[in-house]
Amino acid sequence: MNDKSKLGKWSIENINYAVSFSTKLTLTIS
Repeated sequence: MNDKSKLGKWSIENINYAVSFSTKLTLTIS
């Protein structure tokens, strides 16, 4: 198993989740 690629995939998914979450939050506030 390649832990580095697994970690990279996990990081990308987390970033995408964080971005969509903050976008929803911003839209809700404004």
